[in-house]
Amino acid sequence: MKSLKYRHRLSIAEKLGRMMATVAMADQDMGNAAAIVSVPMHRVRLRERGMNQSLLLAQELSNELQLPILSRVLVRTRYTRQQTTLARKKRRGNVSGAFKVVDADAVAGKRLLLVDDVTTTGATLEECAKTLTDSGAVAVYCLTAAIALTQ
Repeated sequence: MKSLKYRHRLSIAEKLGRMMATVAMADQDMGNAAAIVSVPMHRVRLRERGMNQSLLLAQELSNELQLPILSRVLVRTRYTRQQTTLARKKRRGNVSGAFKVVDADAVAGKRLLLVDDVTTTGATLEECAKTLTDSGAVAVYCLTAAIALTQ
């Protein structure tokens, strides 16, 4: 995952995206999703990194599952410290209130597949899912390419 995230090895996103699609198709709930949403990056971090690896994974999932990506619906409203630099107890507070849905009509009444590259504590996914459901999504299913073993 680090090679994708920090070394821009984009072929990894293709392979992981296909594997994630297999998982999604095998899951009854995820199979009912109407659209895909990727965890957004703050514009400063996007400029630093040059790509959003979660969006790359979402694009592969979209191709495999034939689902639209709602790429500009969920936005990160403030710059946050990288979760990997924080202790487990501080991660939830770091992302609290950091996301906003800018088009509630696009998510209202929909079952969404929320995609991220890695989860450790689940704080980012929980905050994004809460933001989406507070804006009218009826369900949010989370799918990540990896789970970090260090917490």
